[in-house]
Amino acid sequence: MTAQATLKEMFDRLQCAADHFVSKTPSERSQLARATARCVARGSRAWSLEGVRLKQNGIQEQWSVVNTAADVSLAEEIATGPLVTLRLLLLTAAALDEIAQRGTPQWLTSSHVHSDGSIRVRVMPTPRIGLWDGLIFRGHCATVCCDTDFETHGRDAKSRMNAFCESWQEKARHQPLCGGTALVLGAGNVTGLGPNDAISQIFEYGRAVLLKLHPLHASLVVPLQNALSPLVDAGLLIIVAGGPEIASEAVRLSSVSHVHLTGSQHTFAQVQKVCESVSNPPSLSCELGNVSPWLIVPGCYSRKALGRQADMVAASIIHNASLNCISTKLVITCSRWPQRDLFCSILQERLRSFPPRVAWYPGSSAAWETLTGEKSPENGTLPWTLKTDLSLQLHRHWFDKEWFLPACGEIRLDAADCGDWCRRAIAFTESVAGTLAASVTVPTGLSLTDSADVESMLNALRYGVVSVNCWSALAYSFGNVPWGGFPGATPESPESGIGRVHNPLFLPGVRTSRITGPLCSSETPPWFPWHSRGAALAQGLLRLYDKGGLWNVVRMFPDVLRG
Repeated sequence: MTAQATLKEMFDRLQCAADHFVSKTPSERSQLARATARCVARGSRAWSLEGVRLKQNGIQEQWSVVNTAADVSLAEEIATGPLVTLRLLLLTAAALDEIAQRGTPQWLTSSHVHSDGSIRVRVMPTPRIGLWDGLIFRGHCATVCCDTDFETHGRDAKSRMNAFCESWQEKARHQPLCGGTALVLGAGNVTGLGPNDAISQIFEYGRAVLLKLHPLHASLVVPLQNALSPLVDAGLLIIVAGGPEIASEAVRLSSVSHVHLTGSQHTFAQVQKVCESVSNPPSLSCELGNVSPWLIVPGCYSRKALGRQADMVAASIIHNASLNCISTKLVITCSRWPQRDLFCSILQERLRSFPPRVAWYPGSSAAWETLTGEKSPENGTLPWTLKTDLSLQLHRHWFDKEWFLPACGEIRLDAADCGDWCRRAIAFTESVAGTLAASVTVPTGLSLTDSADVESMLNALRYGVVSVNCWSALAYSFGNVPWGGFPGATPESPESGIGRVHNPLFLPGVRTSRITGPLCSSETPPWFPWHSRGAALAQGLLRLYDKGGLWNVVRMFPDVLRG
């Protein structure tokens, strides 16, 4: 039997399952999501440990600062694999229950009409469904900005809200009935990306999915099949692993109605070329990464706040060996900010305190030499690097593409005051590749004028997610913040991607989202690599999401305090 015939048989089976799934009620879909969530919890150990094994490559012997590399990797693998998947499934189930009862999941949110005419929907903390967001994510909130069709419904606030609610109900009713099949091409850097993309296709669009894992993740096929077994048993999900030839053959099948990929611009171009070569091409969506910036608004920070925010940036660089599509790659400061040198010094010191990790992703060492002009270490690791005082003219290659490396640049913008810096920062970010997400540190105690300028900047940044005082990757972990590039991308100019995932609330007209965290939290965030109990907390959160109950919350307190 040829590979082509095998793939055709797979997609024929998937189409049959999709046709059956279309007839399911929202309540029945919710039951399937909850059953899958329970299996993810049971299969989380095998999934996470295999993720650790794939990325260790002997680095345990080199790590001796605060924690073992295995503990750090385990915390990362739980959080970005089964934990984020479990949370997405629980949110999906809750949203479907609300849709069954009320037509939309409005009770899981609060919304209002903003002064700019958009609808702002508060999605975090999530109320009433037992996720304990108000405690677990204390001090954090997330709001989604949605546009409305005011031309046909009127410009006043009431008309805009009515238009939004109608559009929301329409989307929640009809989008899950799209049906058909989807080919999901998983990335090789984070084990949870492919499963999450597949879940979004199944529950948000009603498509049955062939999930092709990256060759690096071939050993995860069985753990993922077990963790997602209700979807597999329902015929809605088939998981395989392999190279680009599988994608190329599958796209040529007339039974494939949609392709979603997470990867690079190069991968997208290859897939798009194949799509254009067939007579009935599938629709295409993608997430293509970002030169992720972290903007430091000039102001007067306390020493504690400055240190915490420098730690936040450092952790976003160190996490997963900086092999995330959202790892901070560019810090933007102000040349006249008096605390700039101190901030960079704290950031450098934190990075230097951690031994390098193995360059496990293919091509990392060669890319390192291209970016830095230096010879990569012979021991297979790559050092954490912060290159300060970049010049847009002299170091253009740092800004034009996302480098899958533990390297971050810093550039100073010359500005007369805070407002001037905000305006220059907006213009500068538009010269940097990508529109996926940006993080912004904002001081307290700003004048009314400066506060207004910062707010204008936050609204003007062209990113799918803008985070304030926290890493924008948290938006992905929340599960109900739509994830994707800023609207307007096209196949000819895909920027950070086309379409979105993680929209279990079926919010219409999504433009951007904003998440906000505390400038200086009292506890060390558990995703910081130097958190001494990060793995234990990730396991505790898995247990809480699976079993619920106040006792499972209380059990985590000692690990929070020890961190």
